[in-house]
Amino acid sequence: TEKYYKTESETFLAENSVSDYLKKAEERLREEEDRVERYLHTQTRKPLISKCEHVLIREHAELMWESFQNLLDFDKDEDLQRMYALLSRIPEGLEPLRKKFEEHVKKAGLAAVSKLVGEGSAAGADVDPKAYVDALLEVHTKNAETVNRSFKGEAGFVASLDKACGEFINHNAIT
Repeated sequence: TEKYYKTESETFLAENSVSDYLKKAEERLREEEDRVERYLHTQTRKPLISKCEHVLIREHAELMWESFQNLLDFDKDEDLQRMYALLSRIPEGLEPLRKKFEEHVKKAGLAAVSKLVGEGSAAGADVDPKAYVDALLEVHTKNAETVNRSFKGEAGFVASLDKACGEFINHNAIT
């Protein structure tokens, strides 16, 4: 099983995108679960699924973490959901995603504030307070929806969102 999936996953990733690989890995794990239920002894389940998770997820986790930002930038919710579901199966699989998500939210918030301030005006002296609050809320709302939709409202991602929002709200060009 290990040799088969190692060869298959490496070959597949060499010819396809990470998004396609996420679908393939999800499908392979589902097939193995089904195979255990239908044909194998129940004691086989844990070591087999553990081996599949190691080969299909852990060995390619680095590549998944690297492609996470791209999925966030282009709002690829289905792929984010798949990546979350797969990486949540391995210990410490989600921590790099939480850190990258926090940075993503912080940058989005600071960019929204910078856009309001503009390049020519003083440091926020003539910014409309309603527009400022609306810009902050828009960034928070958009990313809170991503947390709920793509990451199932997982506490670690909620904490990353809160920390990032605290950063860009308290430390920006206007404040």
